Amino acid sequence: MGFIAEEDPFININSYPIHDVADWRDLNLKFVLQVFRDFCLWKDLDYLKAMWAQACVVMEKAALWDTDGDGLIENGGFPDQTYDSWIMTGVR
Repeated sequence: MGFIAEEDPFININSYPIHDVADWRDLNLKFVLQVFRDFCLWKDLDYLKAMWAQACVVMEKAALWDTDGDGLIENGGFPDQTYDSWIMTGVR
């Protein structure tokens, strides 16, 4: 059984059926941790160089969610993280 075209992540990259995932607050940070983990595992400097620009971009986006400058991102009062039905506000 294949994907239905409108749900194929290679055709519609934001096709999650419950919420728009573009503002999920934890995905960027998980990506950076994944890059760090993989670099530590493989010690591949070429991999790290290839991923560096993307990691910087997602960290800059995450920094925008730190609205009070305390180093912690604030949740926006809607399901904006991968616990996709939990409503959170602040840093909780």
